[in-house]
Amino acid sequence: MANKIGRPAFQVVLSLEERNFLEGVVRKTTSPQSHVTRAKIALGAADGLSHKEIMSFSGASGFTVAKWRKRFSLFGVSVLSDALRSGTPRTHGDEKIAEIIRLTTTTERRNATHWSTTEMAKVAGVSQSTVSRIWRTFGLKPHLIEYFNISTDPNFTEKVRDVVGLYLNPPKCRTCSML
Repeated sequence: MANKIGRPAFQVVLSLEERNFLEGVVRKTTSPQSHVTRAKIALGAADGLSHKEIMSFSGASGFTVAKWRKRFSLFGVSVLSDALRSGTPRTHGDEKIAEIIRLTTTTERRNATHWSTTEMAKVAGVSQSTVSRIWRTFGLKPHLIEYFNISTDPNFTEKVRDVVGLYLNPPKCRTCSML
């Protein structure tokens, strides 16, 4: 047996449940490709394959194999999804977002049938892309509806935020420990 050169590879140990979950990710045609590659890396590492062997059957680079092998070794299957990126902080607070939603849902534009993102941006003092992003997030489409119902509920903004918040950040499933 030849001497191995370099650092020892991180060992990945999977329970039967974790193995079944990862095999399901690989088989599922709707799984994101990044998850499939990571699952293949974890399964190969758990089977005792070398980096080169894992690279060969997963199609990942050596760096990627080493990175995800280490993550699975340290944190388990819960790291299948990559960590959230920090991104640029928001420039407009909740008050400005609530104002745009209120203006969109409770006011009518003069001499027009509906608000456009450009006109709303001028009134609200923000960019057109900001209005567009807020409308997309809250599912507001006054430009696509022939008749736009204006809500008279004073708590409409809070209710929309609660409902959309559930879709954007659903609660964790108590029975699905693998997700």
